[in-house]
Amino acid sequence: MSGFVDQVTLELKNLKVKKSGNVKKVVTIGQYDLRVLIHKVTGKLKTGKPNVKFGGNEVSLELPVRVVSGSGHATIDFKWDGKNVSGAVCGDMEITQDVSGGVKPESYPVAGSLVLTATAREILASPRFPVIKIRLKIEPSQESWSAVEKILADKEGVCGYVVDKVNVLGIVQGLIEKGFNVRLPTEKIKPMAIPVGIEPSMQVRGKQVELGIKVGELAITEKMIWLGADIRVEVEGPLLPKPKAPASSGGS
Repeated sequence: MSGFVDQVTLELKNLKVKKSGNVKKVVTIGQYDLRVLIHKVTGKLKTGKPNVKFGGNEVSLELPVRVVSGSGHATIDFKWDGKNVSGAVCGDMEITQDVSGGVKPESYPVAGSLVLTATAREILASPRFPVIKIRLKIEPSQESWSAVEKILADKEGVCGYVVDKVNVLGIVQGLIEKGFNVRLPTEKIKPMAIPVGIEPSMQVRGKQVELGIKVGELAITEKMIWLGADIRVEVEGPLLPKPKAPASSGGS
């Protein structure tokens, strides 16, 4: 599980989030439309210390999966359509700004199991994990945030009132801070085979004896895998020499 997860990089592309609304100052002074296009966001995963339990034919596994690093790139597009007196003073306004940042580190508990089945040739460990969703949360860099703040700070008068009232940065933060779900492809974890050697025949007093073997119950503990088998022996002809007659004792 660790070998699989530690090689996974999650990636999302072309995510679109938006919010629109009206701004009033006694009367409606305009409408805004805020869109955020997330071009790409990636997250690198790493597993933590596992908790492993053995019992029956199953190995239970619990371990944290952490988002340890990542990056994101997005474009913020803010459009303002002025109405009434605002339309004459401020008119229409559009702000477009590219932003970049990282991915917020977070840990997710993952639980599943390996179910063991056996044949005369191998013990097969088949993974059983539920659907696991990892949430990637973007954190804009301070440089990107400062660039957006500067553009907004340059707007004055009625336009400045609109920017303050709408709280563009607050809306952007609210749209992206919830994060975006990505499914961990646990179905790609393949079953693992452990070879088992059960000889189908054996030598008994120089004679080859064929064994009919049917693998039975299997159990696993911390130290050992127990594998039972039902064995049928087919013997052709006597294997043991005939017993000698006891020596007669002399006497009258």
